[in-house]
Amino acid sequence: IFYKRSSKFSTVVILAQIIILGILLTWSQIFNFQSIIGEDPYYHAWFVENIISFGTIPPDTAYSFLPIFHLIIGLFCQISGMTYRLSATLSVGLFQIIINTLFIFLLGRKVLNEKIGLIAALLLILSPRHIRMGYEIVPTTLAAIYIPIIVYLVFSDKMKNKSVPSVLIMLFTLMMILTH
Repeated sequence: IFYKRSSKFSTVVILAQIIILGILLTWSQIFNFQSIIGEDPYYHAWFVENIISFGTIPPDTAYSFLPIFHLIIGLFCQISGMTYRLSATLSVGLFQIIINTLFIFLLGRKVLNEKIGLIAALLLILSPRHIRMGYEIVPTTLAAIYIPIIVYLVFSDKMKNKSVPSVLIMLFTLMMILTH
């Protein structure tokens, strides 16, 4: 990062390396075990299995009105035919690594410069909390994806139509609320 060439290609390569590092750090924990990791993921797996089995969101539960996370994973399970564990890993877990890395980079680049953006993205990927959220996949994992997007949109000044970021901020905030 400190000795990178000043080209878009080298930035893309470094971002790809950071994302691959994040995948390796997170998935090495996931695939060390035969089942899902943590306590909460078992409840969420049960919730998703009920959505798939009965075709409806289970009533009178803590997540009856906050189903976005479960619906995404359930949909991925149905489309791919994969287990809850792999569906959560590939839909929410991978999405978390890629989106958070890109938006933290964009924020760092916007606030200071490109090298700071790359360092910020690397530090995020190396963060124990980020790694844990990637292998102990719960609704907070998905909700945390929206935060850097919202912050980036708040600082976004390049869009000519200022109402677009406002609508997107409200949309992502609503998604975050309906997730957790």
